[in-house]
Amino acid sequence: MSVPSIIVKQDIETDVQQFTNFLYRWSPEKQCLIIRAYPGLTDAVQQGEETGEKLIGNFVREQYRLHQAQIEILVADMTLQVRKDGARVLEVLGTIMEYSWPKNDSGYTVIPTLLPFSPFHQPVFFFSLERFLRTNASSVASNYGLTAVIAHEVSHFIFFDMLSQMSEEVRMKCDQTIKHFVKEILAPIIMNDSRINGIIHLTDYGGNPFLKHIMLRQGEREENIVVFFRAEYERQHANGISFKIFVSYLIETLFTVQQDLHKRLTLWDTHGSSLLKETGLKEKYCEPIEIKK
Repeated sequence: MSVPSIIVKQDIETDVQQFTNFLYRWSPEKQCLIIRAYPGLTDAVQQGEETGEKLIGNFVREQYRLHQAQIEILVADMTLQVRKDGARVLEVLGTIMEYSWPKNDSGYTVIPTLLPFSPFHQPVFFFSLERFLRTNASSVASNYGLTAVIAHEVSHFIFFDMLSQMSEEVRMKCDQTIKHFVKEILAPIIMNDSRINGIIHLTDYGGNPFLKHIMLRQGEREENIVVFFRAEYERQHANGISFKIFVSYLIETLFTVQQDLHKRLTLWDTHGSSLLKETGLKEKYCEPIEIKK
């Protein structure tokens, strides 16, 4: 199978812009994650964006200066990991998702970031160095390391391309909320597949943290949303049903509970994991969503 290239590219100014975007123009949950990792940004965020943007830029550039030696080691290791396993991860992803890249595909770029999470903007995705710097690590080949992030993010890109080729009826049901849930449910389903699992050094991956406490109920069956659809994927796969048909089924099923999913996503984007500490919010978030048979 022919697969596109993956290149590692350090870009400090792009990372500075990512910090500004997530601190001012994204969800409160992302802002909290950044402030928790970098309390020194608290005052900058309280300023207006014009003043705060300069303070944020100075802060992020200073972090790069302070940790330059370790960042260089980690970025070199990122390049090594991509050369070693990048193509293999893409090949297995293509096999699992029954997908072939177009011959003129321009490939993917992975940019190291100091953010405490790894965002993406197709065909670019970011890889967080924050925990590696915090723990003085010298390699990114760890639990949920670079190869796992490649598998996770590229699975999103493949899904987006598959969606663009589906019927208008299916696409119309896949609004931003449904699209977000589908891509984040598919990622752990794929990454727990035995065909890729050993390459990415990850077992029993639960996916994006916001999915962990979302439950589904169907008759007497009550399960976590990822566990529920992973079991259905394995059943369909064993019966020879194509991956694309499974994705259509996933979209159709989630569409029937669209409002319930939207409410939970809004809660998470507003409060993040702190909602689990507030009884009322936790009950709303964890209340099982009824799925019809």
